[in-house]
Amino acid sequence: MSVYTECSQTNSAGIPVGGLELRDVDQWSFEPFFQDNWHVTKRLTLNLGMRYSDFTTAGDHIPPGSYSFVPSLYNPAAEAPLDVWITQYIPNPPAQIYTPNIAGNGLVHCGGPGSPLPYGCTHPTHRNFGPRLGFAYDPTGSGKTAIRGGFGVFYEIGPLNESMDGWVGGNPPVTLAPLLYNLNGYSSIAPVSPQTIFSSPAGAANINTIPLVWNFPMIMNFNLGVQHDFGHNNMLTVTYVGSQGRHLSQVRNLNQVPDGAATYQVPGLSGYGMPYCTTTGLCDVQQALIHGILPSVIFNPYQGYGTIEDQQDSANSNYNSLQAEFRHTFSKGLTLQAAYTWSHALDDSTTETGDAGLGVDDTNFHRWYASSDNNRGQMLVMNFVYDLPFFRNFGNAAVRNILGRWTISGIGTFLSGSPVTTTCSMNSLHSGNSGSLMCNSIGKLQVDKHMVVDPTFGPTLAWFDPSTLAMPTVAQLPTNGEPGMLGYNGRNVLTGPGRNNWDMALFKNFQTPWFSNEHSTLQFRLETFNTFNHTQWSSFNAFCSGATAPGEPCTGANNIGNGEVSGTWPARILQLGMRFIF
Repeated sequence: MSVYTECSQTNSAGIPVGGLELRDVDQWSFEPFFQDNWHVTKRLTLNLGMRYSDFTTAGDHIPPGSYSFVPSLYNPAAEAPLDVWITQYIPNPPAQIYTPNIAGNGLVHCGGPGSPLPYGCTHPTHRNFGPRLGFAYDPTGSGKTAIRGGFGVFYEIGPLNESMDGWVGGNPPVTLAPLLYNLNGYSSIAPVSPQTIFSSPAGAANINTIPLVWNFPMIMNFNLGVQHDFGHNNMLTVTYVGSQGRHLSQVRNLNQVPDGAATYQVPGLSGYGMPYCTTTGLCDVQQALIHGILPSVIFNPYQGYGTIEDQQDSANSNYNSLQAEFRHTFSKGLTLQAAYTWSHALDDSTTETGDAGLGVDDTNFHRWYASSDNNRGQMLVMNFVYDLPFFRNFGNAAVRNILGRWTISGIGTFLSGSPVTTTCSMNSLHSGNSGSLMCNSIGKLQVDKHMVVDPTFGPTLAWFDPSTLAMPTVAQLPTNGEPGMLGYNGRNVLTGPGRNNWDMALFKNFQTPWFSNEHSTLQFRLETFNTFNHTQWSSFNAFCSGATAPGEPCTGANNIGNGEVSGTWPARILQLGMRFIF
């Protein structure tokens, strides 16, 4: 199925002028903050605070401004349906033929005369109160031990800044982006060129929208820990740190073919007849999409549009961790610090403008609640600075100045890998909503490092066993609400390679006599990255070829390389440097 789209800027009259749309955006924030430190006793201190965050939304001053979609204003009876080939609309009075140089059915001007939307396209909430509470308590009064804790609520403007105007500012009629399907060669595109697009109404355009009311992203942070000074410049801190995220941003396709869609009358098919459709144009929605007979835009709930990406404030997250830190401040030439974190971060939409559903099924985002994309289960980071004792007090001044008083420093990083999601796609079949598919697990899908013989590269490390990953079955393709619909696997089911890395430096300061009235130093540095030059894997292949039969494992000739490591972090890097300090 061929698809064509184009994009052009319009002026305030809706006439295409080419080029990128212009912007003149403003947005302001008012955030007063009050704080008081209260020394209740000599051993107890409270930190009390309150921040109020009042944000406006960003809007565009340059005509024609911004347009957003309001579902409640969409009237199905006022929309002319697309014909079966989606090259134009079928006039059906009193239905209106939507042309992309005007505000369409449900697509309204933000802040325009009589518009239900304000300048900025949404009504922001003003209940953004962020209390803060912290305390420090010395249980013994010796000054050696401290118990600390805190709680705070924090807001951010999130996507409703200047980039949000770009989100809805690119909608028709500000820009033109019609979609045409089933074209018979490039000559078929001519009737919908920018010069003639309005004389021959074109197919649906993809648009973006935001809710009528916007709740700003909010994070609740809390911690409780103990810190103890063991003497001799040694200090240990152990802390529980957690957070809860609410009203986080995620993108949902409002115009996805509804789950459970059964039959649909396609006016352009009346009198024709085709697989899964009667001669009267009554089509079995699920089967027509599964077998690729018709594009999903025919069955969208909001006819006249393609994808409608709604930037919602409905995502949630939580984070829990145990954090330990050891510090040895400078003594006998050594400074040492080590920090260890054992944690788990979960959410149903990690990225601010990302679709946690992976385009599989946007009707139930809770299905995709899993480890965050940036989750790192364990992390140990150590750093040190050590003044080497060799030749520091050697009798020969030349030897002492050249070989003595060198300093070595280093950073060691040891961390587990980040999660990986695997999706499946069939060459000949599709899902019942024309979206993506998840794979199935037919064994214990987990990290299983072993050697395999790749036909091209020879002995190669494999990260997991691809025979435990399979294509969904045909019975899982309809969006019928049955268990395992669109594939059993969830999001982020595998964990990628971690890191074991050292970066180190050797340097020495030479005092110079070049400025009699100033202190000047010439510093020589030798720096190494991945100092020990050992292989650190960065990625692996996790896929299922579209040629894999339904229900079959993702192995064989069509899946060569699946499960194998595919990338590394850089090898050792050496660099020399000289710095003059005065």
